[in-house]
Amino acid sequence: MKKLLILFVAALSIAAAAFAKDRKVAVQSYTCYSYNLADMCDLFEAAGVENVELCLGQLIGGDYPKTRFDENIMERDPKAFEYAKKMFKDHGLNIISVGVNYPKNEAQIEKLCRLAKALGCQYISAESKPEIIELWLKHLGDLKLTIHNHHSLPFADYNYVAKIIAPYSNVGACADNGGWTRAGFDSIEGLKVLKGKIFTVHLKDQEKLGKTDSNAKIYGTGCIDLKGMLAELDAQNFDGYLIIEHGNYDDKYQVIKRDIEFLKNN
Repeated sequence: MKKLLILFVAALSIAAAAFAKDRKVAVQSYTCYSYNLADMCDLFEAAGVENVELCLGQLIGGDYPKTRFDENIMERDPKAFEYAKKMFKDHGLNIISVGVNYPKNEAQIEKLCRLAKALGCQYISAESKPEIIELWLKHLGDLKLTIHNHHSLPFADYNYVAKIIAPYSNVGACADNGGWTRAGFDSIEGLKVLKGKIFTVHLKDQEKLGKTDSNAKIYGTGCIDLKGMLAELDAQNFDGYLIIEHGNYDDKYQVIKRDIEFLKNN
């Protein structure tokens, strides 16, 4: 009987470990764009955030209350750049990506790539058409380019994105299902179309489908089949980052904590 009890407890432990999913989770800093970076870092650390995709343009705060952390920060104010970089490190934050970017020429692409490399990023995110992708390739180095989509065509159509990223090993999708569903596209179908080329996901639950004014909702409280999306990603052996992005003016701490908990348990 004692041996059976031990085996039963061991089986429960294995099941519990399998239930608590070991997912790679990040937060898009746009979630706290109304904050300066110093206040955002405090909130992220308190909420247990470790990985961040950095949306450029926020005020730094702290010793640099009026300085924006943008694509020109390294050239314009290298001391402010180093201050912000140290602030990320001191709060235990790993900057995995910079984006979403919309460069118009090669000089801007080179500057963005230099910034992402200086921050130790793995990715850089953009909405770039095929002719611009060719310029990115000259400056990526070890970075991977992720093609993002909002709700506007052509990028909202995952078939278009799949076609333009197909030729490249270091160019994949930053799949934003919020953009898909606001444009009337199906989230799970999008994941299937992009199978094998999804590097990161901007994962969203939404207030309503097919409406461009749809607001983001805390995971599990909206109308998106997030569990179905996660099951599809698991079936694909997806090993990229699930990025929380919630631009509404809700309690950011609670939003982030509850979204992280959802991802751990589904």
